[in-house]
Formats: sequence, structure tokens, C-alpha cells
Amino acid sequence: MPEDFSLDRLIGQVLNESPNPDPYGLVGEVFDAIPAHRRSLALRQALHRLVPAAATRQRMSGGRPDEEPAPKQGAPYSHKWATIGASYKRLLHERLSIPGGEWKWIRDCTRSDLLAAAGLRRDQADKLVVKAVQLEWLAGLCESHGVATPADLPDSAFDGEDAA
Repeated sequence: MPEDFSLDRLIGQVLNESPNPDPYGLVGEVFDAIPAHRRSLALRQALHRLVPAAATRQRMSGGRPDEEPAPKQGAPYSHKWATIGASYKRLLHERLSIPGGEWKWIRDCTRSDLLAAAGLRRDQADKLVVKAVQLEWLAGLCESHGVATPADLPDSAFDGEDAA
């Protein structure tokens, strides 16, 4: 039965077992680990993530869905305001992931949807900032200890005041 196969679980196993740190290099390993009779199901599971990701990339690059014509505008009184207004009108035609897994056009979102989605993105941004600070801290330790990689740091690098 198809429920016994999980592409996410298989990817996790390959990530845990492979010495290869490059996720793009692991693609072949993951593909080879998929049983031939499960490849169709694996593709369906992968597309479940890839299609929303493509929608996000399209939104972020300013792409518009083909079925949505550009909104008509009257003659603007200022080029600057016309550009800003057009930008906001395009924003209404973007897809938005709402917490809870639902997708909506921004124009159809409630105030609550918009605030929840904004909060989710702020939380994601905060996590990225924390990771950036951790990476900068490690880079500083490498520099102060004169080593090329964090793997080369002595254990004492993590015990002292530098480790805060």
C-alpha cells in the first residue's frame, strides 16, 4: 500500500547515512534509494512540495499567473505613484501560504490571514538571523584560533568566554 512509503523519510535516511554534505550531490543517492515501483509515488510526493515552491518563486520574481489579466488603471498623476500603485495591485494577484497549510490569492485574504502569514514570515526571518549569528560566531572562532574550518577548532574553543 502506498502509505508505507515516505519520500521525506527516505531523504532523511540518506541525509543521515551519507557522508556527502552537498544536498545537490545527494539527489542521485536519494533517487537510487527509491524502489522502482515507488518512483511514481515519490514523484507525486516531491511535486507536492515543488509546485508550491515554484509558485513562491514566481511570486517573488514578479511573475503573474496567466489566467489573471493585469488590472487596468486610469492615467496616473505621478510616475512615482503609478509605479507604487501598480506594485500594490500586482501584490493582490500573488499566492500566499497561510499558516495551517492553506493557499490563497492575497486579494482574498482576511486581515487575520494577512497578519498570521506576516507573523509566520517574521518567525522564519528570526530563525534565519539566529542561524546567521551562529555562523558568524563560528567564523570568528576559526579566525581567533587560526583554523580553516570549525572541525579544526580545539574543544577548548567551546569552553571559554568565546563560546558564549
